[in-house]
Amino acid sequence: MKELLSLFNYIQKFVVDNFHSCEILFECILLKQNNELFNEILDSKDKEILESFYLYINSLGIKSRRLPEGLNWKKILKSLAKNDISIKEIESFVESLVLKKTILKLHNYATPLEISKIANGILNIKRDDVIYNPTCGFGTWLLSLGDKECKVYANDINPTLINIARMLSHFAGIKVNFSVSDIFLDSSNNKEYDKIFCHPPILKSLNLPHNDKGLTIFGKHIKTMPELPFLAHCLKHLKTKAVFIVRDVTLLNKKFITYLTKNHLLECVISLPKNIFPANNAEFSLMVLSKDNKKVFFINAQNYFIKDGKYNKIIREHDILDLYLSKQDKEDSILVDYNSLESDLSVSAYLKRTNNVDCIKLKECLTMCFRGQRFEDRNGKNLISCYELGVNSFAEYGFTEELREHTLKDSVILKYALREHDICLSMRGVSPKIAIIGFSDKPIVANTGILVLRAKSSEIAICLYLYFLSNTGYSELCELYAKNNGRITDKIILNLEIPKDVLKGDLNKFQMICEEYKQIKIHKNNILEILS
Repeated sequence: MKELLSLFNYIQKFVVDNFHSCEILFECILLKQNNELFNEILDSKDKEILESFYLYINSLGIKSRRLPEGLNWKKILKSLAKNDISIKEIESFVESLVLKKTILKLHNYATPLEISKIANGILNIKRDDVIYNPTCGFGTWLLSLGDKECKVYANDINPTLINIARMLSHFAGIKVNFSVSDIFLDSSNNKEYDKIFCHPPILKSLNLPHNDKGLTIFGKHIKTMPELPFLAHCLKHLKTKAVFIVRDVTLLNKKFITYLTKNHLLECVISLPKNIFPANNAEFSLMVLSKDNKKVFFINAQNYFIKDGKYNKIIREHDILDLYLSKQDKEDSILVDYNSLESDLSVSAYLKRTNNVDCIKLKECLTMCFRGQRFEDRNGKNLISCYELGVNSFAEYGFTEELREHTLKDSVILKYALREHDICLSMRGVSPKIAIIGFSDKPIVANTGILVLRAKSSEIAICLYLYFLSNTGYSELCELYAKNNGRITDKIILNLEIPKDVLKGDLNKFQMICEEYKQIKIHKNNILEILS
């Protein structure tokens, strides 16, 4: 995968359009599938790549553009010749390129692989099923279909995206009927599809015809609900089952809820972890639609994630699928009769209502909560040396105690100096930052962007720190930040509900985390020494 990223970065130097860079790299990988032609072109002494390259790519139904001047195409082919590129490597490359390198602005055209796997498990695609994937984008969902023998129809309004999706389908060995069209203006599609997967784009404007009743089944189109026209379109073509990715705000639309419940179309809602879609702070769910349902199954999968750089990554996909198949009331799921549904189809509306976990307010665990202070020396007297703590100084895990930069502050700052086992939270941001203070040879002062929690004991502090780092606690913090526009205050955090069991946490776990993190730091230092 690293080699593919390196080649992409090289191609970028000659191409302004990131889509075109993808096309060039994928065309070269496709060429490698034709061994004879690949070697013939690689052995050629011509400066320009042979015309047979373009003829071969075009024969696969892919529209090939001319390679840019100055691009050393032999360098690319020689690099590919040394490595066998597997479908898994292509999956990892596409995910890294599209969903992690957000600066390329390609993240709106792909679905995380884990969500694709969950969706396919739910759809239970069988031989001879007819599948529909509108707004297919890069076609990343198609990669997860495997070698299923089914008829697949995919659509997108962007011909370049279809070109790339067609290449990915060749890598995966899937036969797909691709079409370039605006689904709202294309009246030629009258098919019914056994299974549908749709990840609607969040677009500000849509080309909606005014007199199409099929697009107004949820009432008049609202610009803040761009998913609804796509859902309406898919429902016209639904035969058996469909899976959609929707923002949770969509699950509050009254006309949408009324239509689904009146027709018994809603089968399941799965609440997804926060912060899994780059550059999108909204909360998302998977919505499963089928016909003649008597009950709706709600699953809370918000804690099924790990941190992956700036964003979160879904884990335990099989556990989520097992929950879906079980249709049983458990800690993270509940089966609700249609007669009990309310004007809110979000998972939290049903699971929180039946959650009997004994909780206390965070303020009951603390002796003090205060914001970091800014002090300026005005007279140059009574100065002391101290460390100033910022969010960038937070240790990733364990005690934050290795602070380097110190400054002189007025001794009045000692009133607000941090103590060992104080917990620090970033006051702003989509992803909360958490630290617990360790031993220091100088007073530590938090800057104004930090909220300090002083627990009633060191044991309680460690238990709270472990909870905030856990998937459950971290999700609660993320929800709190999101509800308050990415900014919290002492008044907001003090009313956070904490399960009482948290205060009985395993303190040995904290010690183990500290020891593991020490080893990580040792390895990092060893790497730096090797490099220097």
